[in-house]
Amino acid sequence: MKKRILTVLLGLLLLTAACARAEYFGVGDDARKSVNIFLSNFTEQGIWNFDAEQATDAELCEFAARHIAINRPQWVERGSWSCEGEYLNARVSDAHVPQIAQAYTGRTPGQMTSQNTIHVGSYYYFAEGAPVDIGFACMSAAQTVLNGRIGVYFGCYGQGWGWSNDDCALRPEEAAARYPDCPVYTGYAVIDLGEAWLGADRSTWRLVSLHINP
Repeated sequence: MKKRILTVLLGLLLLTAACARAEYFGVGDDARKSVNIFLSNFTEQGIWNFDAEQATDAELCEFAARHIAINRPQWVERGSWSCEGEYLNARVSDAHVPQIAQAYTGRTPGQMTSQNTIHVGSYYYFAEGAPVDIGFACMSAAQTVLNGRIGVYFGCYGQGWGWSNDDCALRPEEAAARYPDCPVYTGYAVIDLGEAWLGADRSTWRLVSLHINP
């Protein structure tokens, strides 16, 4: 535990040093929407903190399985199952989990374990119902970091109000006006753009880290 805490603290110090050398830059509407959609894949799950390098297999599997349940209906089976004393009505195969984890975090879990989701046999089971999201991400500023990475300051809006990807095109002031009764949570994320740049193509983007203030 002490080793992991020291590693995290060292990472924060390095990030602070990198941010001190970072430069802010303007972002067009298409790039803004792409960044917001990418980060919303995490905020829609209620993820407050994430570090790709430090993430456990259980955290990677949890993210990937829930991403499939929310965004890939063609991979979701619906029925009725009794698992560990709970009656659940949706499940996804763990066969799809490694590719989703790799696509969004650059990490592939070594074991198909689970954090909070029930994993039995080769399936993750869910009870579909009220979302646990923090809202959608809405970028307020972007800065270069290092080695093709960008830092993004953002807020989360529309928690629990059934927002959609269309909302990800909003600017912060527009998001606040559309969801005036919702709490706003501020955060900072680092994205590795890979071989791409800011635009509609997010296929090479990977989340490096994310922190949202509760």
